[in-house]
Amino acid sequence: MSSGQKTKHMDNRYFWIKDRLKTEGIEVQYCPTEKMFADFFTKPLQGNLFRKLRDVVLGYKHIDSLFQTEESSSQERVGSQDQREDYVSSDDSPSEVKKMSWADVVRKNRVQ
Repeated sequence: MSSGQKTKHMDNRYFWIKDRLKTEGIEVQYCPTEKMFADFFTKPLQGNLFRKLRDVVLGYKHIDSLFQTEESSSQERVGSQDQREDYVSSDDSPSEVKKMSWADVVRKNRVQ
């Protein structure tokens, strides 16, 4: 089935994995990006997905919160409103964090 010597290793690996799945009884299941915990460490995430996974990594939320169904928009926008987000700091007092886009950071650094 391989088309040449340079792709033979791909075929060998494919059939080895296919054989392991069959003999070991391993079942492959689909996991969407919104629930893929490892994506936080391997991809540059944006917006709500970044915040959701960050909260789990930092311990603000339990990992089971990733599996709760919620409506998510397929596209997010960067707004010009003053956006703030509340968090509880390590001493259990509420703190307010201002959200900034990269455009705001660059704009701020140019002015200084």
